Amino acid sequence: MRIFYILLSILSPFLLFSQTNTFVFKSYNVDNGLSDNYVEQVFEDSRGFVWMATHNGLNRFDGHSFKTLELKTGDPVHRNFVTSLAEDANHILWIGTLSGVFLYDLNQDTIYHFQNDPSKRDMFSSMYVEDIVFDGHGNTWIATRIGLTKIDKKGNISKFIADYNNPRALPGAYISSLCADHWGTIWIAPY
Repeated sequence: MRIFYILLSILSPFLLFSQTNTFVFKSYNVDNGLSDNYVEQVFEDSRGFVWMATHNGLNRFDGHSFKTLELKTGDPVHRNFVTSLAEDANHILWIGTLSGVFLYDLNQDTIYHFQNDPSKRDMFSSMYVEDIVFDGHGNTWIATRIGLTKIDKKGNISKFIADYNNPRALPGAYISSLCADHWGTIWIAPY
């Protein structure tokens, strides 16, 4: 019993201090180089860069400073309104906007806009993209304000829209968020 008290008295300072958590918060805004103070999503890519989807562009943070990527949408109203970010297995950053989807190749530093490709102009149920996820089976799922789009690994496109008379259809048209679990099940959050 005496050994227990000796050990307790030796270890007690360590036990007391190990319970203390110190959090440090740092705030970034337009004064620090962020393109807009309203951030829709924060995302870390496979290289460790932190991306911020804002109402006025896409920002990449390297730990010291911001770089803003210009998205040329041809839409003066929703020009740089970025809503969602996701990186696929090929290191392509999928960028959801209110003007469709952009693909940013992290290796080549190039941007491709689906909307500018006439063969893909109608591929999404809406150009107002809310979220993008990958299901682990090679499929890309894109949530929009008017439904859901699935692009399989061969590039085939399926659109899903709400049908309130069909209990197996989407529960609502406006899909605000998606999640793919480790089994590949897609969880849908209708608005």
